[in-house]
Amino acid sequence: MWLKSVDTDGDGAISKAEADAMFAKIDTNKDGKLDKSELAAYRQTAREEQRAKMKAEFEAKFKAADKNNDGALSRDEFKAAFPRMANRFDAIDANRDGKVTTAEVESSMKKMRDEHMKRHGGPGRGPGASAPAVPSSSGG
Repeated sequence: MWLKSVDTDGDGAISKAEADAMFAKIDTNKDGKLDKSELAAYRQTAREEQRAKMKAEFEAKFKAADKNNDGALSRDEFKAAFPRMANRFDAIDANRDGKVTTAEVESSMKKMRDEHMKRHGGPGRGPGASAPAVPSSSGG
């Protein structure tokens, strides 16, 4: 992901001009140095952009899979659209109605992340730290 974001001409390599452009983008105070706060801000922005992209892709895939446009996916629709998550259908289907909504997926993903953070934590993460964004049905 990082290489693609820096390799603006798509040739599979980072030129000095591309590296300089990335440096200039991160060096927000224009002092010719990258400090911790600038790097942290850049990483946070990159994470938010990636989450937004993933959310949009998820929502588009969900909508395309919703063949009857009822705002929910049957087991077969879900399996076809999200084969890697198909075995979690029953766990995601919180109200046991045989369909999965974006809100149920959002809730399930948040629960999984919260449990992971409890078990594993992470740099700068502890009790009370915010979890990564999840696909949301609220549009924002």
